[in-house]
Amino acid sequence: MSQDAVQLSGPTGLTEAAKPAKTFVHHARLISGLTLVSRFLGVLRESLAARYFGAGLVSTAFTVAFTIPNLFRRLFGEGALSAAFIPLYSQAIKRQDQEDAARFAAASVNLLVAILVGVTIVGELILWGIAGFWHLQADRLLTVKLTAIMLPYVLLVCGAAFLGAILQVHRRFGLIAAAPIVLNAGLIGSTILGAKIWDMKTTAGQTAAIYFVSCGVLVAGALQVAMLLPSLRAIGFRFRWTSLWTPAVKRMLIMSVPVAIGAGVLQLSVAIDRGISYLLAQSLDQHDQLITHFSFFGHWVR
Repeated sequence: MSQDAVQLSGPTGLTEAAKPAKTFVHHARLISGLTLVSRFLGVLRESLAARYFGAGLVSTAFTVAFTIPNLFRRLFGEGALSAAFIPLYSQAIKRQDQEDAARFAAASVNLLVAILVGVTIVGELILWGIAGFWHLQADRLLTVKLTAIMLPYVLLVCGAAFLGAILQVHRRFGLIAAAPIVLNAGLIGSTILGAKIWDMKTTAGQTAAIYFVSCGVLVAGALQVAMLLPSLRAIGFRFRWTSLWTPAVKRMLIMSVPVAIGAGVLQLSVAIDRGISYLLAQSLDQHDQLITHFSFFGHWVR
């Protein structure tokens, strides 16, 4: 046995060596447990949605509309920007330059908020323009309106994911792992409450309830951000105005380009799949007669 190994076998050596392993196991158990709870709630959420909304066009419209915020979450919140931000922020922390790290984190958050606010405003203008000036079928109009309602969730969910990345660098994993629990709980609560208020046996009742559930998504998103704020204050992070275009931010954007391209292609394929499934869901008319063709961008596909 080497001299180093003998030194580690002493009482002090065992304590120091055991700390990282114990910390890793503790975090792994915490994240696994919270993820398991989230998955159970996700199954319950889907079960309730299937019970009250079925597999009709109302539920399909909600699924397609909810895909849009999740697409941006993969790109900005948990994808390209976070993948580039975490190593750069970790390096700043390791250099023990706390002020520089705090400025970089604040600048990155400000840049993300600016991008997402711009995306949300442009998206809302396009969606409400489509809803107001295009003659759409009732089901497609519902999809557009639900997308417009839930589009601000882009800012909330991406902001929560990015703020969670800051906490992860400081080895605080519990709250960000619990964020999906908040979303599932919000959807479960709004679905049950909507089913109590409106008659779910009618299309009008389902439509009113799905609007209510969409608003529940926004409330859950706001709660996801709010629950992170105490931990962010505890590690010294503060929201403050700072220059958006710093050398560190430029480097982060350059590093995020390859990840953004890969994630963008993947999420685009998911969005196309959801769109095709939405069109195929219309293959049953109001008399449940099978239709062998559907409209796709003005062309009939058979």
